[in-house]
Amino acid sequence: MAIKVLHSPMIGGPAEREHFVREAALAQRVPPFATARVVDVGVVDDLAYIVSEYVSGPSLERLVRGEGPRGGDSLIRLAIGTAAALIQLGGDHAR
Repeated sequence: MAIKVLHSPMIGGPAEREHFVREAALAQRVPPFATARVVDVGVVDDLAYIVSEYVSGPSLERLVRGEGPRGGDSLIRLAIGTAAALIQLGGDHAR
C-alpha cells in the first residue's frame, strides 16, 4: 500500500476538505486497469490522506523525463486507459 498525505495549506477549510474527500472517493471508482486502486481517503485533523495500491515502477513523469514522450502502442494504451477512467468517472459524477 502507498499512503499520500497532502500538506495542510493545500486542503483549506471545511468546504475544501469535503470537496477533497468527494473527489478522492470518485477515484475509488476508476477501473483497476486504469490506475492504482484507491483503498481509502479521508481527513484527520488537518491532514488529508489517500491510501492506494502500490504499483512498482517509475511515475509517468519520471518515465517521460527519462525516455521522452510516449509514442506508438504505449501512448495508445495510456490514452485508452485514461479515456476509460474519465468515462467511468463522468458516468458516476452525473448521478
